[in-house]
Amino acid sequence: MTHSAPVPPSRVLALVLASGRGTRMGGPKAMLCWDRDRGETLVEAHVRVRRAECGRVVVVTRHELVSRILARCAIHLVESYEPDEVGPAGSIAAACSTRALDGVDVVVVTPVDVPPVRSETVGKLLAAVADGADAARPVHSGRRGHPVAVRAHVLVDVYGTIARPPLRDVLRSLGRRCVDVAVDDADVNADLDTPEAFEARTGIAPRFL
Repeated sequence: MTHSAPVPPSRVLALVLASGRGTRMGGPKAMLCWDRDRGETLVEAHVRVRRAECGRVVVVTRHELVSRILARCAIHLVESYEPDEVGPAGSIAAACSTRALDGVDVVVVTPVDVPPVRSETVGKLLAAVADGADAARPVHSGRRGHPVAVRAHVLVDVYGTIARPPLRDVLRSLGRRCVDVAVDDADVNADLDTPEAFEARTGIAPRFL
């Protein structure tokens, strides 16, 4: 791949997937208290951090969380009515169906139940896409993680139809057009899907705001 100009922030969208009901956590993970000093929820943290390198941030969530999120954070929200069993793929499809991806070149896709990774990490993913890849995944200690950077047309071509495949399958279908990017950021592998995992990462018990 040849080195190309960076993707302008105005052409990058961060897509935060926050539609899960948080059954194992005991509540919606989007509303977990993430930063006690700021009084900030996990979804707010994602929005704040991703604005550093993304011109737009869109959060996909359930109807019952819309007012709670908007009360704390001025953000573009997309409501998902996709079945729970579809998982994150349904949230991506909801964003595509509302044309939330229009006008951008690259989408940084992150589930809400991971720590917001460093801007440097996302910068490396965006650089890989700017160099010609259709998608880029972070790899730390031999393990792939989140978020992933994907050209917007890849997501629209798949999820703009009736198809709802897992994102990992879409990335696998790209073959060599999806590249792995080594990063020095352990948070790309951190999943906050249970109270035990959350406390192990943060040192505090889960609390919902």
